Amino acid sequence: MLILLPAMALYPVSSIGASMLQVHDNFAIPAFAPVLFNAAILAGAALSYATGIGVSAGVYILAFAVFSGVVSWAGFIWLARPRSGRALIALVQRAKDKITFKRIVGDTAGISKMFLSYSAVLAATQCVQFVERMLASRMGAGSIAGLNYAWRLSQFPVWVFASAVTMITYPVMSKLKGAENLPELKEAFKKSLRTVLVVVAPLAAFIYVFRVPLVSVLFMHGAFDENSVAITADVLRGYSAAITGQSISAVCTRYFMATGCIRPVLAATGASGVINIAFNMLFAERLGAAAIGYGSAAGSVVNAVLMALVLQGKLKLFDRAELSRMVRFVSACAIYIAILFPINWFRGFLPHNDKFMLQAAYLFVSLLLGAAVYFHSLKKLKLCFANTLR
Repeated sequence: MLILLPAMALYPVSSIGASMLQVHDNFAIPAFAPVLFNAAILAGAALSYATGIGVSAGVYILAFAVFSGVVSWAGFIWLARPRSGRALIALVQRAKDKITFKRIVGDTAGISKMFLSYSAVLAATQCVQFVERMLASRMGAGSIAGLNYAWRLSQFPVWVFASAVTMITYPVMSKLKGAENLPELKEAFKKSLRTVLVVVAPLAAFIYVFRVPLVSVLFMHGAFDENSVAITADVLRGYSAAITGQSISAVCTRYFMATGCIRPVLAATGASGVINIAFNMLFAERLGAAAIGYGSAAGSVVNAVLMALVLQGKLKLFDRAELSRMVRFVSACAIYIAILFPINWFRGFLPHNDKFMLQAAYLFVSLLLGAAVYFHSLKKLKLCFANTLR
């Protein structure tokens, strides 16, 4: 704890520096900096494994690795682009004559309002996860571990692709809102939503169809046996259905934050959280661990639909052209999913010797084949990837 406590102060310092760089249209450094953090942790884990030291000493090595990673993260952000830091200082110096006590109070009140509202959103999300894990703890051995593994795997498309898009578009939308350029703001939001859907929706379908071989290849080692695979795959069935809704909600949330209107996010998160928890409570005994995944899927759909309805009233997103594009996109996804099921069915005829390498190779080939069919379908329906950004 004493080793990690100083790192807590560096997290907000890193976030402030990353936000500053994004305002200056520099997204490469904030995107690469977390790689240093994770690399340091991996190096610490590899060192502990290679030296074969005990758990008590290994904990200290990992703690130092985390601290080193946070220092590298913050240092890279603040030192890699010194011109941005000088630009910020110059901006403050130019604006210091215009800064008044009344303005400081007003800005602080606005930030505090946004902070408290978004904290409530995060608290609601944590309450849902707490209930999920409480229910999993009553479902027998391996349920909590299966829940955590399934959650991590299902969040890969959200954290990697949806978060990457929103990290870039959030400062852009904030600038457009500040300039009162509403047509460009609407277009920026639509571009980010299309891009996320084109990438995340097929990945969600792939994870759903190939959930069993995915879990086997990634986690079936040591104490993680076939029973653990079955539990994790059951939960992942529902969690994978929640991926698209969560990604849509992530894009919509960034729009509401950029425009300073967080109440719809809070209302949608609260309503979806109630639906999620109610589904879990009602069906946990009947469906077992799978109910937790289905509850998450139901909650994510409610969250995304509520936010979309609010945005439809504000921006009139779904005109005739947009609806036509959406129908073609859904058709391309349907063709893609129709191809995935027979590919997964054919896997049952493969020999079971050298199971790990065979399944890994089959997953890779299936991903490439599915991607080829998907993008060919988009092209034939005159909805190629480039057109989603227009």
